[in-house]
Amino acid sequence: KQRVIQDYLSGKGGSTYLAKLHNVGSSSQVRRWIRNYRAEGLHTAHSKVNKNYSMELKENAVQCYLTTDLTYEAVARK
Repeated sequence: KQRVIQDYLSGKGGSTYLAKLHNVGSSSQVRRWIRNYRAEGLHTAHSKVNKNYSMELKENAVQCYLTTDLTYEAVARK
């Protein structure tokens, strides 16, 4: 993931080209890695940990989405 992100940011190609070059499943996956990197840094690009969230946290996230103008992604980052 780090190599794909570095190649993208250094202008070596777009998401479709880099997905094919690095045998990534799809260009949308590359775009997701780039978006996560830009939002939260490189540590999120390496994360493969499945996280378990409490029911309380999930309910708070839903309430936050319903009562604010935040997008799904913004609520997830928050």
